[in-house]
Amino acid sequence: AKFHFYAEESAVALIAMRTGRSVMWSEGRSESFVATVHARECVVDAVIAARRDGTVVGITGDITADQGAYMHMVSFGPAWLTAVMMTNTYLIPNARATMRAVVTNKTVQEAVRAFGQSPTNFAIERTIDEVANRLGLDRLEVRRRNLIQPAQMPYEPGLIFRDGKPLVYVSGDFPRSHERAIELSKYESFKSRQDKARAEGRYIGIGIGNYVEGTGLGPFEGVTIRV
Repeated sequence: AKFHFYAEESAVALIAMRTGRSVMWSEGRSESFVATVHARECVVDAVIAARRDGTVVGITGDITADQGAYMHMVSFGPAWLTAVMMTNTYLIPNARATMRAVVTNKTVQEAVRAFGQSPTNFAIERTIDEVANRLGLDRLEVRRRNLIQPAQMPYEPGLIFRDGKPLVYVSGDFPRSHERAIELSKYESFKSRQDKARAEGRYIGIGIGNYVEGTGLGPFEGVTIRV
């Protein structure tokens, strides 16, 4: 459950102090599903525009995020990042994201690993694949043609981050990371491995995904001082 605070944690400590005995709180898996936070339930309706050579010229994202029944520590944070990370590692000159948070009778949305960025990352990579499929282009090559270049850093995709300031990619060599992943995965020889596996009755696949991490979620800072 990451860094979230639950009432049971303080209750266990208080009971132990009052009784002078060891106290254990045991939560079942089904209890965890209905009582702890989630960070994934949203619907992303993405539309992408590209030229015939695979160059992406625009993307829109219409996002609906399930916030659960009440607000928690940083409930709105994951949904916000789902919206502002819409362009990912790609040079997309026109981008717009519309995000709506809806209240339901489910458990609250909060920070779990990747903190709202996984849904939008899936959406953009899926649409890039669709561009390649529609145009009959190699999906590796479509990504190569659209990655932000190191010389373009620091790069501003034109979206507003959670602290109300423009989102800025300070540094990074996305093409190098992309090529390194291709090399390590032996992507170029995958088709022959796939054909061999299929002949043996096994089905294997390979996916491609780039990712940039949104950090420095201001405007606050924290410090601990011990004297």
